[in-house]
Amino acid sequence: MFSGIQAAPCRLAANVDFLCAGTSRMTDSASIIDRIAARAGELYTLPAVAMEVLDLTERPDVDAAALKRCIEKDPALTAKVLRVVNSSLFGLPRSVADLNQALALLGIKPLKLLVLGFSLPPELFQGVTPTTLEFYWRHTLTKAVAARELCEQFWKRSGDEAFIAGLLQDLGMLVLIRQLGGAYEQFVEKLIDRGDDILARETQSMGFNHTQLTARLLTQWGLPGTLVEAIAYPADKEQVSASARMIAEILELAEAAACFLGDGKPSALSQVVEAAAALQNIDRDTIETFLSTLDEKVSQLAEVFSVRTDDMPSAQELLARAHQQLAVVAASAATDIVRQDEMPEERLQEEDELAAVMDAYMDDDFRASPRLVATSSSTATGTSVSAPAEANTSTATLAEPEVDPGLLGNLSAAVLTCRQNHWALCLMLLRYHAPDTMAMQLGMDNLDKLVRVLHLACERLEHPASVVLPYGDAGCALILPDCERKQAVEYGHYLVDTIRSLPIGKGGLAQGVLTLDVGIAEVDVPSRNFEPRRLLEAAARCLNASHTSGGAVVKSIEIY
Repeated sequence: MFSGIQAAPCRLAANVDFLCAGTSRMTDSASIIDRIAARAGELYTLPAVAMEVLDLTERPDVDAAALKRCIEKDPALTAKVLRVVNSSLFGLPRSVADLNQALALLGIKPLKLLVLGFSLPPELFQGVTPTTLEFYWRHTLTKAVAARELCEQFWKRSGDEAFIAGLLQDLGMLVLIRQLGGAYEQFVEKLIDRGDDILARETQSMGFNHTQLTARLLTQWGLPGTLVEAIAYPADKEQVSASARMIAEILELAEAAACFLGDGKPSALSQVVEAAAALQNIDRDTIETFLSTLDEKVSQLAEVFSVRTDDMPSAQELLARAHQQLAVVAASAATDIVRQDEMPEERLQEEDELAAVMDAYMDDDFRASPRLVATSSSTATGTSVSAPAEANTSTATLAEPEVDPGLLGNLSAAVLTCRQNHWALCLMLLRYHAPDTMAMQLGMDNLDKLVRVLHLACERLEHPASVVLPYGDAGCALILPDCERKQAVEYGHYLVDTIRSLPIGKGGLAQGVLTLDVGIAEVDVPSRNFEPRRLLEAAARCLNASHTSGGAVVKSIEIY
């Protein structure tokens, strides 16, 4: 899809050096966002009509006639607003012929929001590949429609702000493409091809996601505070107003709906169902019926933006596929990856290239900071499996791998989130029981693929806000916010069974080699002075206890 991939890091590093020239030393990921947003704010500004609309509507004695005259200065914008107002999305009782009627039927605030949503800087879209741009618009328009309809049907509120929030939330993706160049776009397109969670991957690779950048940019543009709060939505939910919290929850559900319908991912249905139940107690049948009503409204909005949707699968088709996939277990998907030799390497390559770009923003001291949440290489320091050794099925305690700052950084963030929300937090460490034996019988390349299979199996648990990171050369760490010890133990048994049942075990491996050691530590609502390293150390002790028991055993402990 792209050429010149190997050259991208050097080329982008030069661009980033230019962007960062003359600025002070950064200390955390918030500084990275501020720096990119500041640069973007200089390059991309709202059109004059949008700025004038913002100014007019901020006045307590706003003049509807003046607002109408302002919008009419841009005939294309006027036509776009009227087309949307007349679509089934708004469901007005009669056709609207001009802005006077639109103002009379909708009011000033909804019309203002529509203008802002349709007045994006054209420079943001220049140079973006057609594939990425098509994905962006399909996802964004689906999310905007879903947000509006969810707000009105289930939250029983006007859906105008939710609609615009959905329309604007992913602008940060375009900013990153423009600011960081090809490496970020290659990273996104690779994730699109694979159907991966873009926000989660961004956070793992850069320490932040594009919606956080969007919020910074909208603040610079002077957009309403409620929209900015909802789009940013910090982990501490008490920091935002009730109205922003409501819109943020709607966006969370709308994002899942956009992954399902806009991105055409049947596997995302489970996310929609879980979010609907958790946020508004909506049952599965009701939310599936809701999804099936969105097609026409999305298509009509897409016409306004000249976005093709004729080749998008319908909601009914996606629902049918999703139901067919319910019986598919993580092992089958994992086995496919083992058979596709290039997939794990390509995926890691894209993440490494993006991480290299972000590293150019930081000096060595900052890169070592545990506050930076970054994905580690698959060759993280740990117990070597490359040296010849006897079959490693002994019950001797294994040396623990060197602690990865990325793991501690993610764990620190999870501790903070769980303390603020009064949640339990579990850390699960998983490791193949006999990696040396596996390396000798399968080769290092296949061992690496099996580690990737384990990583994928953890991701397929789809526990909300969970994070999967490498742990040594032959394992991974699974951070589980809002998770009780009992549930984590069930996850552990499921993963042990999944790995043990992989078909590759029938191809000559010694009996029992595809066995996991699993250790879990839980803290029930971390205290203010709780040290994240304590959770890691307790989980590591349980992992060793599992190993000395012969593997395939889940050991767990609760700490205080």
